[in-house]
Amino acid sequence: MCGRAYETYTEDELYFQYLNKRPLKWLQFTPVYNLCPTQDSPVLRLVEGERRLDWMRWQLVPNWEPAFSTKLTTINAKSETVFDSPLFRELVSRQRAVIPLSGYYEWKTEGPRKRPFKIHLESHAIMSVAAILGYMASWHSPRAPLFFDFDDGGQSIHARDS
Repeated sequence: MCGRAYETYTEDELYFQYLNKRPLKWLQFTPVYNLCPTQDSPVLRLVEGERRLDWMRWQLVPNWEPAFSTKLTTINAKSETVFDSPLFRELVSRQRAVIPLSGYYEWKTEGPRKRPFKIHLESHAIMSVAAILGYMASWHSPRAPLFFDFDDGGQSIHARDS
């Protein structure tokens, strides 16, 4: 998956899909048509046994980094290598979450140009995407989405190894 997504679902769709109720405290939510790494978005996680939606940043910052200044590519993790990666292997077994997206964009190289494709579920407003969390001592809890291949693995649009 490339580094662009979008969130156009409604607050009601978000809360009823994951919490099956309206919360006492609402997230201040507005649609995002071009969600980029290092931006914040809703993330579903378990806190003391309860499902909770929180705002989190799309970028995992390693615990040895003092701030959002890492030179590592920490916006996506490949499902095929996540258990072997020194950066992700500990986190994937104990700090998982779900990122609600309406969809994401992939680009296909056609000659010298890249053509965008909008990937989404046909029959649902929200696509649940697996994520792993990495915590810092700040008010943000950065995360790195862990994406799995869909159907043909997206190979017809974007090869995973490129």
